[in-house]
Amino acid sequence: MQVREAYDFLSDPIKKANYDAKLREADEAERRERAEETARIQASRAQPRAQEPQAAPQARRPRPATTGPAPRYRRPAGNADAARLSMLLKFHKYAEADIVAERILRDKPREASAYAAIADVARYRGDLDRSARYYAYAAQFDPDNPVFERKYLEVVDLQAQHPLRDVADLNRTPLYAALAAVGIVGTYLVVTTGVETPGLGPLAAGLSHVVALIVAGAVTGASFAAAGLLDRLETLGSATGPRVSAPVALGLVSLVCFWASVSAYWVVGAGQKAFNPSLSRLLGGSVAALSLIVAFTLAKNGPAAGQVFLLGGNVLFPSALVGWGLADVFRGLRGA
Repeated sequence: MQVREAYDFLSDPIKKANYDAKLREADEAERRERAEETARIQASRAQPRAQEPQAAPQARRPRPATTGPAPRYRRPAGNADAARLSMLLKFHKYAEADIVAERILRDKPREASAYAAIADVARYRGDLDRSARYYAYAAQFDPDNPVFERKYLEVVDLQAQHPLRDVADLNRTPLYAALAAVGIVGTYLVVTTGVETPGLGPLAAGLSHVVALIVAGAVTGASFAAAGLLDRLETLGSATGPRVSAPVALGLVSLVCFWASVSAYWVVGAGQKAFNPSLSRLLGGSVAALSLIVAFTLAKNGPAAGQVFLLGGNVLFPSALVGWGLADVFRGLRGA
């Protein structure tokens, strides 16, 4: 901001001429002051030195009392806020982390980690303009940290390339391909006899359903990423320190119960203002793909359809995350 202000000021010929005149006046005043100081020194050396009066003895100052407890060391408030900020980001409490980071900046306006934390939160929420601005501040105040500059460049590239800034430019071909693939898998479930799983009590879904869910999940994640609906998976991490990213956390929970991970995402997102556009789209796409598999299964086997609805997301959503990661690999190879 200072550089920009100086550029605007010096680009105006009138302001620049006035500024140059002030510089000349300041130089002239400094030269006069130095000449007067030199004259005073020479005049003082020419005069005979008078006998300096002896200084009066100073009264002895009383020593401070050493009795009583030693003063306790108080850690600055900024250190406590920094530790708390790290914990809030670790547990994805973005609303509180935003407040704590702003409080740190009021006391320490050059604290790079606080700027990076605000940029992390803004990036997670999809606010690319705010994220880029605060990553730039973090990189300026801590130029020796390469992570801040890398994050800034990633957001700037995403601002320029992200297709969702204009929905008309969205690449729909991968989405049509994913819909066709899920339809083929669903048709296979209807026409095939399948391999049931005897001996597991009421479990009516067989191996064919597991394969269908894996394929549907992987195709959903890869197609959404190829269409530009998903950010890069690796960029959802933090610039302020290692922590478990939200996709990994949701994937681990969904291995146990997919619907619990969906509920946790919406509860935390509503409470912490922590909705991520990429995760919201992937969860919505996973629910849609699961619904199609359930519909195809229902046409043949009612009990299996209920079990696929309850447990199928445990397989489908982690597969979607894998498909997302594979698409990122190909995007990186193509330089997308």
